[in-house]
Amino acid sequence: ADDFYEPGTLNRVCELANGLKEPAFLYGNLQVWGDEDADMGLQKPAPFTLYNLCRGKPFPLNPASYFYHTSLHDIAGPYDVTDHYTMDLDFLFRASMHANARYFDELWGHFRLIEGTKTLGELQTGESFARQAVLRNRYSKHLPPLQRTNLKLANAIEPLCKKIARRLKLG
Repeated sequence: ADDFYEPGTLNRVCELANGLKEPAFLYGNLQVWGDEDADMGLQKPAPFTLYNLCRGKPFPLNPASYFYHTSLHDIAGPYDVTDHYTMDLDFLFRASMHANARYFDELWGHFRLIEGTKTLGELQTGESFARQAVLRNRYSKHLPPLQRTNLKLANAIEPLCKKIARRLKLG
């Protein structure tokens, strides 16, 4: 992989993780780079909760921006290495239900989203969004009843809001 950490990140994370209640999940910001080192922006994830993941809010996009105690695997399970496309995200859904998540507004990692990569190819075809939707549907069943209802309402209202926005732009 051509992802990399910001200098000093590993020492910083070890310092931050020391004394945190296990299983801790620490996450920070991620710089995304395109072809020819084009700056594609800084990714600041939403709070790491199952509800936000099910809502499709920005999640820790790449392992270069998150760290966790290995004990999290004892509770949430391992990566499903047979799933080459969503194994990271599937683990994040499971981890969100068990981890003591802590966000740090610091740049920790760098991620390349460049031509020829699996991630960019999936985004270009839209397959990534379809795979994410399957996971959101699967894990939304674990939400408390009120959050499930809110999620259903948001999903029902979103197409209507998009339709109104399109009409307003035309008018």
